[in-house]
Amino acid sequence: MQRGYPSPPIRRPSRGRGAGPVRGSDRDRPARLRLALALPGALLATALALDAAAGSLTMPRALLWTGLAAALFAVLLPPRITAGGGRLAVRTLLRTRRVRIDHLVGARLVGGTDRRLVLRDDAGGRVEVDAAAVAESPFLRHELDAGARRSHTAGLLADPSAVCGPAAAADTAQARALFRASGLE
Repeated sequence: MQRGYPSPPIRRPSRGRGAGPVRGSDRDRPARLRLALALPGALLATALALDAAAGSLTMPRALLWTGLAAALFAVLLPPRITAGGGRLAVRTLLRTRRVRIDHLVGARLVGGTDRRLVLRDDAGGRVEVDAAAVAESPFLRHELDAGARRSHTAGLLADPSAVCGPAAAADTAQARALFRASGLE
């Protein structure tokens, strides 16, 4: 398959409410996952090495450093964002939250530097997703845009601009970069 073209949906085994084809996911998650593993690993290695060099490394101290590294990993672990089949799912370390993107009743951008997209559906589902992660993934943008338009057409979502606006801005930025790279600008 050629790069840049969407892959066919991946069929997942049926496991209840969120089952269905997964069409898109966060493209930058593997890099953020590597960083979430590298930082606690470096902290653990450095702490153990310094403690051993000082001659004060004991089993309880090693367990303490390991626990601290595990806690740092839990904080830094990026959520897994997937979309497809009319749903958006955000899976964190402890739970998975899902929202029907074709039944949205509320969508808003919150935050200053760390922008979050808060989505609510008519069944009471609520999801907070990193707006930058959505803006970087064309598949997530497309799924959210299509779902927000369906919700707006059905009369559920009054203003789809919170979802469609960042997607349009990201598409415009990518188109400008493509024109600039090809010398057409």
